[in-house]
Amino acid sequence: MISDPGRNSRAQQALIAALQTGRTMAVTGAGLSWWAGYPTWRELIAHLADAVRDRRGAEVNVDLIVENNQNPLHCLQKLGAELVQRSAFEEFIRTEFRPVPPRDPSVLGAFLNLPFHHIATLNFEESLERAHSALGRPFGSTSSANAYEIVDFLRKMNEPSHPRQIFHLHGKVSDPQGRIILTEDDYSGLYHRNPLFTRMLWLLAASRTLVFFGFGFTDPDFVRSLEDARRDIGVYGNCHYAVIPLGQNDNDVERRNHFHNSFLIEPIFYEAANNGDGHDHDGFVTLLRNISETLSVPERAVATPAILAVAPEAGDLQIIERLAERFVQRVDPGDVDVPR
Repeated sequence: MISDPGRNSRAQQALIAALQTGRTMAVTGAGLSWWAGYPTWRELIAHLADAVRDRRGAEVNVDLIVENNQNPLHCLQKLGAELVQRSAFEEFIRTEFRPVPPRDPSVLGAFLNLPFHHIATLNFEESLERAHSALGRPFGSTSSANAYEIVDFLRKMNEPSHPRQIFHLHGKVSDPQGRIILTEDDYSGLYHRNPLFTRMLWLLAASRTLVFFGFGFTDPDFVRSLEDARRDIGVYGNCHYAVIPLGQNDNDVERRNHFHNSFLIEPIFYEAANNGDGHDHDGFVTLLRNISETLSVPERAVATPAILAVAPEAGDLQIIERLAERFVQRVDPGDVDVPR
């Protein structure tokens, strides 16, 4: 449970002040995708385990794979490999993340009310695109599957007239066959053999305030990118924020220290009670709606964040943006016939 509610409240107020600058960038994961109607990691792994059993029968000890791979991403990759053909694994993912009705449309509505400049997501599904369309809000949809789109995003991300972009960091279900990041080799190619992608992540961590919603920090490659950026920019970097569940037996002081020391992230906790079948995340919705309602109050005074990290001066931000422009100018986006 939350032992220091005052600190948690100050972190929430600092997040609200950061959102009001219009410079923040959201990063979403499976926790937000669940409210859009999609399975949790546990449910997704159970569905894939059933698919492997149906395809391979007694050839594969599915239960042993699940037992020996507690990291959900690693477990998904190990089970996916047992489908033998990559196309079968990809077809499973495309089926699981096809368009579905949201569990609670108001949750996505409250999220979209927040004044993020852009949204990055590790999710394959495209519920955010559909929600923007339903609300009549302009947006663009970008994917790491296309080098040209990465470069175009970097070139235009600071333009006030450029619509909010939903950037699928690991690809999306509408990408061409073979472009979704699924296997260990896919991850190695993206995070270890694609300097354009990894430098983009570093640039975003250095020049933007990132706000994590429904994000479990279980993807080791992405987490390592955050750690690398924190080491490079140190206390001069931006303070990021994350809305994080806190179990009844969790130590909020230890968790806060972990996120700040590892990633320069200031957590905003909500209590997640164990309901016997995972956790009850109604506190996430309450917190999200409270932030959204607060930001809708007209002429609200903007408080100066007083949280751990040292905010960069305006001149520092200008230097960062000039460095970003030079970086983008040197990037080769590929041949003119790169598929879009």
